[in-house]
Amino acid sequence: MLENRNFSIKEANIFFIILAVLFLTVGSYVQSRELITGLLITEFGLLAAPVIVYSVLKKKNLSEVFRFKRLPFSAGFKIVIMAALMLPAVAVANLATILIVEFFGTPIPTPIPVASTPGEFILLFAVIAGSAGICEEIFFRGAIL
Repeated sequence: MLENRNFSIKEANIFFIILAVLFLTVGSYVQSRELITGLLITEFGLLAAPVIVYSVLKKKNLSEVFRFKRLPFSAGFKIVIMAALMLPAVAVANLATILIVEFFGTPIPTPIPVASTPGEFILLFAVIAGSAGICEEIFFRGAIL
Protein backbone atom coordinates (compact mmCIF):
# COMPACT_ATOMS: atom_id res chain seq x y z
CA MET A 1 0.00 0.00 0.00
CA LEU A 2 1.33 3.44 -0.91
CA GLU A 3 2.01 5.74 2.02
CA ASN A 4 3.01 9.35 2.25
CA ARG A 5 6.25 10.21 4.07
CA ASN A 6 4.32 12.11 6.68
CA PHE A 7 0.61 11.27 6.58
CA SER A 8 -0.76 7.96 5.38
CA ILE A 9 -3.33 7.95 2.60
CA LYS A 10 -5.96 6.88 5.12
CA GLU A 11 -5.10 9.79 7.45
CA ALA A 12 -5.25 12.27 4.57
CA ASN A 13 -8.62 10.92 3.38
CA ILE A 14 -10.10 11.05 6.88
CA PHE A 15 -8.81 14.59 7.36
CA PHE A 16 -10.19 15.70 4.02
CA ILE A 17 -13.67 14.22 4.56
CA ILE A 18 -14.07 15.51 8.12
CA LEU A 19 -12.81 18.98 7.30
CA ALA A 20 -14.88 19.17 4.10
CA VAL A 21 -18.06 18.43 6.07
CA LEU A 22 -17.08 20.95 8.77
CA PHE A 23 -16.18 23.50 6.11
CA LEU A 24 -19.57 23.15 4.41
CA THR A 25 -21.64 23.16 7.61
CA VAL A 26 -19.87 25.17 10.30
CA GLY A 27 -18.04 27.34 7.77
CA SER A 28 -21.17 28.37 5.94
CA TYR A 29 -22.94 29.10 9.23
CA VAL A 30 -20.21 31.35 10.67
CA GLN A 31 -19.71 33.12 7.35
CA SER A 32 -23.43 33.83 7.08
CA ARG A 33 -23.41 35.44 10.53
CA GLU A 34 -20.50 37.83 9.85
CA LEU A 35 -18.29 37.46 6.79
CA ILE A 36 -14.86 38.64 7.97
CA THR A 37 -14.95 36.83 11.32
CA GLY A 38 -16.50 33.81 9.61
CA LEU A 39 -13.72 33.67 7.03
CA LEU A 40 -11.07 33.83 9.75
CA ILE A 41 -12.78 31.08 11.76
CA THR A 42 -13.21 28.95 8.65
CA GLU A 43 -9.67 29.37 7.37
CA PHE A 44 -7.67 29.24 10.59
CA GLY A 45 -10.02 27.15 12.74
CA LEU A 46 -11.23 24.60 10.22
CA LEU A 47 -8.36 24.31 7.74
CA ALA A 48 -5.04 25.24 9.34
CA ALA A 49 -5.47 24.45 13.05
CA PRO A 50 -6.57 20.79 12.78
CA VAL A 51 -3.60 19.87 10.57
CA ILE A 52 -1.11 21.69 12.82
CA VAL A 53 -2.60 20.22 16.02
CA TYR A 54 -2.69 16.71 14.56
CA SER A 55 0.92 17.01 13.38
CA VAL A 56 2.05 18.17 16.83
CA LEU A 57 0.07 15.43 18.62
CA LYS A 58 1.54 12.75 16.34
CA LYS A 59 5.03 14.27 16.94
CA LYS A 60 5.69 14.76 13.25
CA ASN A 61 8.51 17.02 12.07
CA LEU A 62 6.69 20.23 11.10
CA SER A 63 9.34 21.40 8.63
CA GLU A 64 9.06 18.06 6.81
CA VAL A 65 5.27 17.89 6.98
CA PHE A 66 4.74 21.42 5.65
CA ARG A 67 7.84 21.40 3.39
CA PHE A 68 9.21 24.74 4.53
CA LYS A 69 12.03 25.75 2.19
CA ARG A 70 13.58 29.04 1.23
CA LEU A 71 12.15 30.45 -2.00
CA PRO A 72 14.80 31.81 -4.37
CA PHE A 73 14.20 35.32 -5.68
CA SER A 74 14.16 34.12 -9.30
CA ALA A 75 11.41 31.60 -8.53
CA GLY A 76 9.35 34.26 -6.74
CA PHE A 77 9.79 36.61 -9.70
CA LYS A 78 8.67 33.89 -12.14
CA ILE A 79 5.61 33.15 -9.99
CA VAL A 80 4.55 36.80 -9.99
CA ILE A 81 5.04 37.11 -13.76
CA MET A 82 3.10 33.89 -14.48
CA ALA A 83 0.26 34.98 -12.18
CA ALA A 84 0.05 38.35 -13.93
CA LEU A 85 0.04 36.69 -17.36
CA MET A 86 -2.74 34.29 -16.29
CA LEU A 87 -5.12 37.07 -15.21
CA PRO A 88 -6.74 37.46 -18.67
CA ALA A 89 -7.34 33.70 -18.93
CA VAL A 90 -8.86 33.64 -15.45
CA ALA A 91 -11.11 36.60 -16.34
CA VAL A 92 -12.35 34.82 -19.49
CA ALA A 93 -12.99 31.61 -17.54
CA ASN A 94 -14.90 33.62 -14.92
CA LEU A 95 -17.02 35.28 -17.61
CA ALA A 96 -17.75 31.91 -19.21
CA THR A 97 -18.84 30.54 -15.84
CA ILE A 98 -21.10 33.54 -15.23
CA LEU A 99 -22.68 33.13 -18.69
CA ILE A 100 -23.34 29.44 -18.08
CA VAL A 101 -24.91 30.14 -14.68
CA GLU A 102 -27.08 32.92 -16.12
CA PHE A 103 -28.16 30.67 -19.00
CA PHE A 104 -29.32 27.83 -16.74
CA GLY A 105 -30.71 29.80 -13.82
CA THR A 106 -30.54 32.85 -11.63
CA PRO A 107 -27.08 33.64 -10.26
CA ILE A 108 -26.82 34.09 -6.50
CA PRO A 109 -24.67 37.13 -5.72
CA THR A 110 -21.83 36.56 -3.27
CA PRO A 111 -21.74 39.02 -0.37
CA ILE A 112 -18.19 40.34 -0.60
CA PRO A 113 -18.00 43.64 1.25
CA VAL A 114 -16.68 46.73 -0.49
CA ALA A 115 -13.96 48.74 1.25
CA SER A 116 -14.61 52.42 1.84
CA THR A 117 -11.24 53.37 3.38
CA PRO A 118 -7.64 52.31 2.69
CA GLY A 119 -7.47 50.62 6.10
CA GLU A 120 -10.61 48.65 5.38
CA PHE A 121 -9.17 47.64 1.99
CA ILE A 122 -5.99 46.30 3.63
CA LEU A 123 -8.04 44.38 6.21
CA LEU A 124 -10.33 42.85 3.57
CA PHE A 125 -7.39 42.00 1.31
CA ALA A 126 -5.51 40.35 4.18
CA VAL A 127 -8.53 38.33 5.30
CA ILE A 128 -9.94 37.33 1.91
CA ALA A 129 -6.73 36.81 -0.07
CA GLY A 130 -4.01 36.37 2.54
CA SER A 131 -5.61 34.04 5.05
CA ALA A 132 -7.07 31.81 2.34
CA GLY A 133 -3.72 31.34 0.64
CA ILE A 134 -1.81 30.68 3.84
CA CYS A 135 -4.34 28.35 5.46
CA GLU A 136 -5.07 26.34 2.33
CA GLU A 137 -1.35 25.86 1.73
CA ILE A 138 -0.96 24.62 5.31
CA PHE A 139 -3.86 22.21 4.84
CA PHE A 140 -2.83 20.84 1.45
CA ARG A 141 0.88 20.64 2.24
CA GLY A 142 0.28 19.14 5.66
CA ALA A 143 -2.56 16.71 5.12
CA ILE A 144 -2.73 16.02 1.40
CA LEU A 145 0.82 16.16 0.02
